[in-house]
Amino acid sequence: MFARALTRSIARRPKRFAVAVLAVAMGVGMAIAFGSISLVLGDRLAHTARDYGANLVLVPRGSDLPLEVGGADLSALVETGAIPDTTLRALTTFRWRNNVLAYAPELRDRGLVAGRMVTVVGTWFDRAPDWPAGPARSRPRLGMKSIAPWWSVEGRLPDERTGAPAEALVGRALATRLGVCAGGTITVDALGSAPSAPLAVAGVLDAGGLEDDQLYVPLEWLAARTGRAAQLDRVLVSALTLPGEAPPMPDPGRDLAAYEKWTCRPFAQSVARELERSTPGATVRAVAGLERGEGRLVGRLNLLMLLLTGAALTAAILGVMSTMVASVVDRTQEIALLRALGATAPAVGRLFLAEALVVALAGGVLGVGLGFVLAQGIGQRAFGTAVAPHPLLLPAGLALACAVCLAGAWLPLARATAIDPARALKAGA
Repeated sequence: MFARALTRSIARRPKRFAVAVLAVAMGVGMAIAFGSISLVLGDRLAHTARDYGANLVLVPRGSDLPLEVGGADLSALVETGAIPDTTLRALTTFRWRNNVLAYAPELRDRGLVAGRMVTVVGTWFDRAPDWPAGPARSRPRLGMKSIAPWWSVEGRLPDERTGAPAEALVGRALATRLGVCAGGTITVDALGSAPSAPLAVAGVLDAGGLEDDQLYVPLEWLAARTGRAAQLDRVLVSALTLPGEAPPMPDPGRDLAAYEKWTCRPFAQSVARELERSTPGATVRAVAGLERGEGRLVGRLNLLMLLLTGAALTAAILGVMSTMVASVVDRTQEIALLRALGATAPAVGRLFLAEALVVALAGGVLGVGLGFVLAQGIGQRAFGTAVAPHPLLLPAGLALACAVCLAGAWLPLARATAIDPARALKAGA
């Protein structure tokens, strides 16, 4: 009897039923779409953020310690040694090696070009690894082309092949002062104890920063000219880490479980700590500003999606409430007659509650499917990545649909159970 009454109630008002189902489907669909995107948002933004430079820097141990005498910073005048080039091997063997996306070593010196003292940076520009590093997908890319993809080069990058003519990449500001362009030639003097060295200008670099005042040459060429073979001044590393600053490292002596949990998550600080343990003689520092910026960006995007989801669910609740209130008003005489024939107020309430749950089931299933489709479209267009359906989102979507329908049904349910049969039948006579 109850099932027959429920079926007839829905069949006699298909338009209102469809409107309620559509309202629930839209709200649940938006929630599922934004929930699916949130699951991949952190990783995707972490990958995207790596296009804005290295987030880890290896420097000689002690070079990052401040030295102040009489209010003057003298740290730049202190010789702190160098990093051995064997340190690069640690980037492919330490614990978080699969999180390393790219790296580039640097060797720095000062030289004279046309009577001007300039900073000469020896580095890798674009090269393939010369040792096996596991599957191809886990092999890091090497060189400044991968570390600094925003570099704009007029011309081309210098040729790093053994036996190739010596070439350089000149920063835009430096090239303007020297009056050179791609295809020209410059001479570097006072570079260590080596004699003057002519360099062909392979390209002019426009990076929008300090790089525009520097001269970039192949690492091996500068090491040979300065007598600093097998030495590095710093290594720029781009690693995939969790956005935002890590919480303070727990004390392993007091809370070993919290310490192990901290070290097992790829925070920039925890990755830097593990890398530092694998590279004696080097200090690894995370670029704090970049990490904080990533964290703020992820937090604000998640907040925006949460607000949009809340707005969609509120609209769904109001849609369910309006259709069910209209249904109660339209069925006042029917409800009064049921009450007069002996139906109790809880029985009438169960009938409307069952209708709401049927709407929740239909709208939830439709909304989950719609949410997966929306997630794919938003993921491809906004973030350039596919969003895989998560199996937990189906039960979560159905639970959310039930919550929406129950929230929208409380007012019409209270109104239906409060109808006075005698007064309603008299008014309809």
